[in-house]
Amino acid sequence: LKRISGLEIQERDIKVELKEIKKRLTRLETKEKV
Repeated sequence: LKRISGLEIQERDIKVELKEIKKRLTRLETKEKV
């Protein structure tokens, strides 16, 4: 059994946050273009 470290959990959370930020950024970019 592999024990999940706090760092691994943090890394996963950061990746999720980055995805959300990228989504927001693309939305902002489309607004700018219009």
